[in-house]
Amino acid sequence: MTAGNPYHTPAAALEPAFEECESCRTAIPRGAMACPACGAPQRKRVSKAKLLLLTFFLGGVGAHKFYLGQWMQGALYALFCWTLIPGVVALLEFIVYACSGSARLNRLYSAWAPAWIAAGGTALFLVLLVGTLAAISIPAYQEYEARGRISDTLIGLSDYKDAVRGYHELNRKLPISGADTGFKPVPVPHTQSARIDRGGVVVGVMSAAISREVEGQALILRPRVEGDRLIWDCGVQSAKLGKYVPASCREVMALP
Repeated sequence: MTAGNPYHTPAAALEPAFEECESCRTAIPRGAMACPACGAPQRKRVSKAKLLLLTFFLGGVGAHKFYLGQWMQGALYALFCWTLIPGVVALLEFIVYACSGSARLNRLYSAWAPAWIAAGGTALFLVLLVGTLAAISIPAYQEYEARGRISDTLIGLSDYKDAVRGYHELNRKLPISGADTGFKPVPVPHTQSARIDRGGVVVGVMSAAISREVEGQALILRPRVEGDRLIWDCGVQSAKLGKYVPASCREVMALP
């Protein structure tokens, strides 16, 4: 009676030590960078472990796509990472990669970049993306903030307008100078100074709080009489101030 072999044959075949050259079909060592027979370069093999790590931890910003040489897809992942959609897609891809064997992954993909380069390239892309967005958004925010301060200034100049309006209602004419109104100047937000000038024109000289570019430029409120009504025209001393003021105040006016 022959003793049985206690060891069973492995259910899955071991990975062969050789593979075919993609060009001449000669057997070459697995993982060779070039064919010894024809010299044709071979595809870089995908490391399943590296692919899974990149997909799980940095998939939302496209690192695994850069690793596989899918540059356009990687750029799109990084560009829209803030929407979290690439992260969800990367999670699904992680499941697919995890359920796929190394042989299948290498039939479908090639490793175009080492894992550390893929991760570093993604990080560099994100830095450039954030820098570009900052270069666009910071000036836009500063302009938005300056517009808000101009609104505060226009509200602050209302006291000066009221003084001119009160003088007109009493005397049925515009004041020759600010002194005629008897108005005592009050502080106005974001201005170096404010005054009632000849003909009741209200002038507010901007401070650097609005912008260094327009420091010293004047916001001008000019009154005119139509019948019994007092109408105010709003303007600026120069076009530099025009982008910060409401559309109704962008006319360039001369100081009185």
